Amino acid sequence: MDPRSFSLRASSLRQQTELAQRVNQIQYTSSNPALSYIYSLAATDTTGGQANAKYTLERLSRYIIGDSFQLIDWALLFSDPARLIETVKAFLIQRARQKAKMKSQHFSEKLPLKNLQVKPLLNALLTVAKYLQSEKTLSLAEVILFEEHLSRFNLNEDKKITLEQGWLQPIEPQFYRFELSTQSRVMLEAFSCFCIRSCVERFDWITLLYAPVLQSTMQSFLTDRIENTFGDQKKSYAPATADNLLRMLRGVAQHAWLAELISVETLERIKAIKLPRGSRQSSGRYLSYQELDHISALTLEQKNEAKALRDNAIFWLMYEAGLRRAEVVSLNIYDIDMERCQLRVVGKGNKERYVPFQLTATFIVLCSNG
Repeated sequence: MDPRSFSLRASSLRQQTELAQRVNQIQYTSSNPALSYIYSLAATDTTGGQANAKYTLERLSRYIIGDSFQLIDWALLFSDPARLIETVKAFLIQRARQKAKMKSQHFSEKLPLKNLQVKPLLNALLTVAKYLQSEKTLSLAEVILFEEHLSRFNLNEDKKITLEQGWLQPIEPQFYRFELSTQSRVMLEAFSCFCIRSCVERFDWITLLYAPVLQSTMQSFLTDRIENTFGDQKKSYAPATADNLLRMLRGVAQHAWLAELISVETLERIKAIKLPRGSRQSSGRYLSYQELDHISALTLEQKNEAKALRDNAIFWLMYEAGLRRAEVVSLNIYDIDMERCQLRVVGKGNKERYVPFQLTATFIVLCSNG
């Protein structure tokens, strides 16, 4: 071979490595019909986009295979507190990147990271540490050492990801009994999925894509989510809940068929599945003026004046403009037209609309503070 026809440089090695990683990712995604379906949707944080499909399918797969934090070797993680803290940082940074991607925003390492539910996660990890101490798995000295690392935790010091998702090998299911708040439990589950990969990735979807199994699983999943403590009446899921779940699983089956993982006959049987429609709540529900005033007063009863004004403005904006929670969260300062008193809102299906609002003193103060 002519040596002049072959050149090996560091840049070419890096490019070859990146190309190999992309090829492996494509092959892995195509072999998982749920991931293939999720990535086929628009990257938006509104209902119907990737975020909603991933959230729904993650809940379904977790319902079948169990909580991810039961598969974590917590004693191993707490044996090296510094490493555990670095893992927490890597998880939160990846979470921030994913949020920015869903909102079509550029992720900048120079900007501070906000709204990542850091405190509930740290509280959850401290609860786990104390639980392991009570079970004689961790010593008091190890728990104290971990608490010292938590006291020095600063997410904005170093924003480089040192670990990728799925870096930890799962163990056999354990029987941990963690007493956690709802938000802490959600964050602990998300952190666990970062360590051992999400339930969507770990679940064997082909075993589910059999019409009778799929139908009974969906019915069981929807039924178990119903709360039966609403007076003497039994609540039911909304028709849209069943429709959305069935639509997503049909999409998963479609991608499984495209990847030649199931037959066209199996796909047609899955498409023929019908679920009970559920029921809607009765119309005419509303908040009285007394209730509105009470909620408004609660938002203002905070020591932090800025947060009090923010929460009060958010409440009245949602009430008067009829905005959804996700729509309020995704608002930016440049979406507010103070002269025309209207908001640019991106709602369901990534649809844009303009909504009028009433100019109040609280809203003016909030906007002036950015």
